[in-house]
Amino acid sequence: MKRAILVVIIVLDITLVGLLTYPYIMMKPREKEEASIVSSNPILLWRYGIRQHFRSSPALGDVNADGKLEVVVAGNDGNIHVLNGENGSLLWNRTVGEWVISSPALGDIDSDGGLEIIIGSDDSNVYAINGEDGSLLWNYTTGKGIASSPALGDIDSDGRLEVVIGSLDNNVYAINGEDGSLLWNYTTGKGIASSPALGDIDSDGRLEVVIGSLDNNVYAINGEDGSLLWNYTTSFLIDSSPVLGDINSDRELDVVIGSGDSNVYAINGEDGSLLWKYSTWGSVYSTPALGDIDGDKRIEVVVGSDDGYLYALDFDDEYNSGFLVYWACFGGDTDHTSNLAFIDQDMDYLATWNEKEIGTNPTNRDSDGDSMPDGWEVHYGLNPLDPSDATLDNDEDKLRNSEEYLYGTDPNNPDTDGDGLLDGWELDARTNPCNPDTDSDGIIDGSDFLPTINNWFVLVILLLISVFSALFLWFNRRFSS
Repeated sequence: MKRAILVVIIVLDITLVGLLTYPYIMMKPREKEEASIVSSNPILLWRYGIRQHFRSSPALGDVNADGKLEVVVAGNDGNIHVLNGENGSLLWNRTVGEWVISSPALGDIDSDGGLEIIIGSDDSNVYAINGEDGSLLWNYTTGKGIASSPALGDIDSDGRLEVVIGSLDNNVYAINGEDGSLLWNYTTGKGIASSPALGDIDSDGRLEVVIGSLDNNVYAINGEDGSLLWNYTTSFLIDSSPVLGDINSDRELDVVIGSGDSNVYAINGEDGSLLWKYSTWGSVYSTPALGDIDGDKRIEVVVGSDDGYLYALDFDDEYNSGFLVYWACFGGDTDHTSNLAFIDQDMDYLATWNEKEIGTNPTNRDSDGDSMPDGWEVHYGLNPLDPSDATLDNDEDKLRNSEEYLYGTDPNNPDTDGDGLLDGWELDARTNPCNPDTDSDGIIDGSDFLPTINNWFVLVILLLISVFSALFLWFNRRFSS
């Protein structure tokens, strides 16, 4: 009897071990690689200790205006530490909670010419701190602790930086950078540990906010008012943060993000539809990075998984990626500033690294002086270095390309709103070439006899005239008889 029980136990143990190791047995084994020396071994420049964990990612910036980069990082000791980049000495630190895993963003949010440091904390607060001396500019209190890291950008087109951040209280917050007042908040189904990315993903000339939530969803939110553009649902929680680039070679920004369901997702930025997903053998909490890592002038995706692998994803000719990268990695850029003022200095919706690749001026939003921003020209396949294309009429709709930009129409589509009328004709007729039903009467302009006057209004006027005419005739006959 004892022997039989022992045999059963052994069989169960073998079965359990097999079930637990099956995914790893089925995985392609790592190829053995010989170590290659590409440079001399690194030499320690300095190190700085706090006797606690560093879960926050450092940011680099000249926060004290000395012409040199400082290192800004937060630790699980609850402090922000600002260090001399040359020797690692402490310039100042400030306590902002018991522990901090949010990573700092750097930007001039109060328009004083210096950099501020913005960060979230376990104590539920978002802090804005003077970069030079560590004094508090403002703090904003959310409903729970903050694991998300802030992003900075002019999301409401007022010429100043706003702060966008998620909280474990289920909300995304947009905060006025100057005084810490709330602009808007958007509520998701669960807490938010993901960090936002900012970019014009629907090509409307305005910034959107993209962020993941522990409710399994990726959200795209209009930056101006906090309204929902779209959301995409995965099969498990999202702790990864999104990145933005042209994944399908349509010259528009798409969203790439990981999920706890073991997949990496590429999502169409305009409508939230799935472009593709790539399955790993472990949860993907890592934030992807986008860039041309093999020199083929196209984007590759690099991302880590809990299966122990780092994946570099390329695309064949059928599913070709483009070259545009906007929010490239965690923190937006290689300095992890999370600040569009550094990522896109002239706010033409071309990132600085793409401007350098194309040859445009990253500090001039219209490099060729043709009244069309560089990013708009690239998006529509025009040449941002050739001013002569401003006078062309690519789609033969009676509008020059520069006029198409001015009126918000598509230079490659003669009927932008699909109402059956050429864009140029609509402007001559004083109808809206971007709205198929200018007078909102339910009849598209191309089929509307009076496209600028609501037909219901005309119908009511005619009805009133008929009623008054009938009454007039009735009174006239009654009293004349």
